[in-house]
Amino acid sequence: SGWYDHGTTATIRLTATLIEHDNQTRRVFSQWSGDLVTSDIVFQTVMNSPKTLQAHWATQYFLSVSSDIGSLEGSGWYDRDLVRNATSGYAINKGASNRWSLSAYELDGHLSDVERNSTGEAVVPLPMDKPHTLIFRFTEQFELEIDGGRDVSFSPLSPTGDMWFDKGN
Repeated sequence: SGWYDHGTTATIRLTATLIEHDNQTRRVFSQWSGDLVTSDIVFQTVMNSPKTLQAHWATQYFLSVSSDIGSLEGSGWYDRDLVRNATSGYAINKGASNRWSLSAYELDGHLSDVERNSTGEAVVPLPMDKPHTLIFRFTEQFELEIDGGRDVSFSPLSPTGDMWFDKGN
């Protein structure tokens, strides 16, 4: 802010476009409004009248997405109020007859079972109303193959509804 002679050119320069907070929250410059509307961080205007400008900032929260068997895509900064869908496949092959099977997910310290559907992926919708930590939890499974008869039964049934069984069962 300041006083300018009529007809002179004022240069407006934003010195920081990103303000980091220590709680996985940040603010990102989005635009100027008022007598001039622009998203430029440096611009000029001729001072032929009083001018008022207001800087607008978007709040973003960090989403951490991981699993207990390795990293997954999806971690990053997201705008407040955006709904981000985090996904994971139900099964990750480990070998010819063993795999990792998605059994649960942990969102901000709260564990939930995975409800399976026909898509082959679990989808966790996350409203970005605060920073979130999402961990997909997997169980190692082995395939049971039975040859030699039609009237073979076994118990208990597979937890995934197929011929794969959790390690240790």
